[in-house]
Amino acid sequence: MKALKQLASNVSWMMVSEGMARASRLVTLFVLASYFTNVHYGTVMLALVCHELFRILTRLGVGAKIIQCEEEQVDKLCANAILLQWGVNVFVAIVQYTTAGLLAQFYNNYDLAVLIQLMAISHLIYPLVTVKVFMLQRANRMRYYGIASGLCVAFENLFVAVGVFIYESILIVAFAKVAAALFWVVLFWQSSSKRVEPQYDANVMKGLVRDSLKIFGSEALKSFRWQADSLFAARLLSPEIFGIYSFAKSASIGIGQTLSSAYLSAVYPFLCQRRRTGNWVKELRLAYAVTALVCLGFIVQSQLAEWYIQLLFGNRWDTALLIASMLCLLAIPTLIADFVSTHLRARGDHGLDLVLMGCCSGTLALAFLIIQPASLTAIVNMQLAVGGIWCLLCALMVLDLKHYV
Repeated sequence: MKALKQLASNVSWMMVSEGMARASRLVTLFVLASYFTNVHYGTVMLALVCHELFRILTRLGVGAKIIQCEEEQVDKLCANAILLQWGVNVFVAIVQYTTAGLLAQFYNNYDLAVLIQLMAISHLIYPLVTVKVFMLQRANRMRYYGIASGLCVAFENLFVAVGVFIYESILIVAFAKVAAALFWVVLFWQSSSKRVEPQYDANVMKGLVRDSLKIFGSEALKSFRWQADSLFAARLLSPEIFGIYSFAKSASIGIGQTLSSAYLSAVYPFLCQRRRTGNWVKELRLAYAVTALVCLGFIVQSQLAEWYIQLLFGNRWDTALLIASMLCLLAIPTLIADFVSTHLRARGDHGLDLVLMGCCSGTLALAFLIIQPASLTAIVNMQLAVGGIWCLLCALMVLDLKHYV
């Protein structure tokens, strides 16, 4: 009962966070869909995709390691993590800024360059409070983390909505990323009074880098899997049709994916804490049962997608309705794969986690390269078929894991 109460508390606070984020996201989506052309909408979405792929490089996996490690390792890991995080973020900011022109040239869309360059500035802000955020999650202080992160996402979304309403410029989206990073620091600066000074310990850093790289590899593959359809679709579809696909994705699986992320953010610290305190078999079964319920929610969303899109956006996006409804179902295999990944990570089995995400991302990329779907329905149907392969792989892995949870 105590485990159920804690898990419910974690999930509920992350759902509060997600509720704030989703409500503000709908406002932003409404404004962007109303004021931007399909081409501009697609440009903004592609810039955000590129930025998120760079951002995943800054996450490394240090946070997951700090949340999962034993108590006696925390202080040294945190001290070395600060040093590592700053180095990586500065490097990624430079790489993103310098390669923005190449990305714009690759996609034959020169509006991309300035958007990606402006967003690169945000990487230089987050390390100010990175370790504070990790320690909040490790302590299962999800109330503070949930409310603060929800406020930050809402701030970014409303910044975009108000800015676009006033100026109707795609640059507002890039400025919002930088403003949100500053707001994130303000929210988490006072979350902990404990000061951690940067420190370099060769043995600690070696282990931290080794495990973090495995976690980073898994996260990078996960991020690529989430963004791969947009990256391939931007090349396979016309700018007009890609804008329609981007809208359908934002209004469907975009909502489902952020709900999944919020849910997994609540589950991971819970599982790590339970594993540190001893037998966690019952808690693990409980988490799997809750995951199944969340998957049922995506089926309901699929049935409601056409209705709420028409209600909020009118007839302009009618061509996106069926695609959006189908994409909602893709959130199910995505969540299943991500939850099994979370299970592996909580066990400290970072290598197997990396293998799982590699298989999922690899099958999706291979399907795009071989089939090269050239229509909206073909792209969605292909992804649903690949999602079925993910579910089969996860089922086989879970059946094996039950013998040594």
